Order: sequence, then structure tokens, then C-alpha cells
Amino acid sequence: MSRYNLNALKPEHRDYEITVGWDGTLGNFFGEVRRPRVNPFDLGGEVVVSVAEHRDATYENLQKHLHAVVAAISPYAVIDGELQKTLWADSRKEGFGIRA
Repeated sequence: MSRYNLNALKPEHRDYEITVGWDGTLGNFFGEVRRPRVNPFDLGGEVVVSVAEHRDATYENLQKHLHAVVAAISPYAVIDGELQKTLWADSRKEGFGIRA
């Protein structure tokens, strides 16, 4: 499993928690954007965006899902040119069980 915290794109989102990654157990990419916690006893802030859809693990479907995850968080996060390559490499390292 991989998990990366990303920087906010806009100043109004600078306290948001923005994460993406690969979950090898579930065989999917995921992304999440959370508002800041209201108080220190909160387990987490309100979820603004959450993407972790499981699809058949074919090459084409995983590529589409990776693009969908990045597109869902891109209004909130700074996305560098290497993010998709890094996430794809993570999925290959753990083996994504592609079915023909």
C-alpha cells in the first residue's frame, strides 16, 4: 500500500488533508480530501472528496481509475507530472492481479 499527502492548490484549502495512493489488498487507487478537524478529539475532518472505486483489474480499467482519482482531487491539490507515474509504479510493485 502507498499513501501520499499532497499540498493544497489554493490558499483556502491549505489546512485540508489531501491524500492519494494505491491499496494492493483491495486492488485500487484511492484519493481523499478532508476539511480540517473542528476540534482535537475529532478522528478526522469532513470528507469533501473520496474516490476508491473497485473495478475489474484489467490494465485499461486501472488506467481509467487512476486518471479518475487524479481528476477528482486536482481542484484541491498540486499535482506534479510524476504523480500518476509514481502511483502506477506502486501498483506494479505490489502486483495488481490484472485479469485478461
